[in-house]
Order: sequence, then structure tokens, then C-alpha cells
Amino acid sequence: MKSLHLTISKNISVKYNKHGTGRNFIMFLHGAGVWSNVEEYLQNSHSIFGPKWYKKYTILFPLCKENQFWDNDELSVLLDEFDIDKVNLIGHSWGGRGVWMFASRYPKRIKTMVPISAVGCKIITPNIHKIPCYIAHGIYDKVVEFHHAVEMYRLLSCDNVTFHVLNRDHSICDIVINQEDRLFNWMELRNE
Repeated sequence: MKSLHLTISKNISVKYNKHGTGRNFIMFLHGAGVWSNVEEYLQNSHSIFGPKWYKKYTILFPLCKENQFWDNDELSVLLDEFDIDKVNLIGHSWGGRGVWMFASRYPKRIKTMVPISAVGCKIITPNIHKIPCYIAHGIYDKVVEFHHAVEMYRLLSCDNVTFHVLNRDHSICDIVINQEDRLFNWMELRNE
């Protein structure tokens, strides 16, 4: 797998992985746990997604500046850098909050959004209801309590929202992305 490390600005860098001819794009926003070992994350970020994903998608892995919120404007510039009009946005924990924030600010840039174990964001614009959303959360999550996902599901409450509840804690990212086919199949239907 070919990887590039590209600095867009002083606040954001990206690991760009491409495998096959994926014409659809995913941008994955990491959680705060990455800050403890950024180098390891950069070396292993490609392992977050299994091979089936790389056959269908080009995946971007931006880095959030330590102890900062995801910068919506810089993420938008990153998409521009790769000539991406619409992206499938997936985020875990802190990155899941970034999904909500980016979708609220730039709803027209989102093809699908997938907040996993994410704190909610009450800044919901009317346009966010039109974006297909896949919320995944563990009911035993003590880092980001389950009620955050329920609250967002209720705020959106429309046909475009799938709510995946797991009998797990906070660490469900690998299960949702790789160990089950639900998310992959859901995204395939929305990226034909």
C-alpha cells in the first residue's frame, strides 16, 4: 500500500492511503487516544480498515492538533487538496465529535457520516438531516456515555439514520469497521 505524509498547513497533516481504483473517498477522524503516540498511529493507520475497504475506497487519515478540536475549515481545505467534492466521513470518539461538527458546518461536502462512540453535537443544521448517518455506540461505554448517541439519534430521527447498538464498551471501532459487514454494506448501498 502506497502511503504519503502531506502537510497542508501548520495545524494539519494527512496520511493518504490508496489501494486499487477506489473512486469514492473516506476521511477517518481519529480519537484523542492517538495523541499519546502519533508516530505509531501514522505507521499503522492503514490497519484500521481491512483490505475490502481499500479495494472500494481511497481513505484519508488527517491528524488533529493535540488537545484541539478538529478544524472544520482545514478539513475542508484538505478535501480541496485532493479534489474531493463529497466524502464519507467516519470518526471514532473525539473524531466522532469531529464528524458531527464538520457535517454541521459543511453538510454539502458529506456523502455519508459515521460517528462511532461519539459525543453529540447540538449544533445541528436542517441540512444535516439529509445526510445518510450510521451511528454506532456501545451501551457499556464509560468514556462517552451511551445517552450521547441516543440524544443524537432522537435529534436526527429520520429515515436516513441507522443506529447500531453494541453490547460493548468504548472500544468498538475495529468491530464496527472490520469484524462485521453491516457498515461496509450500508456504505456500499450509498456509494454506488
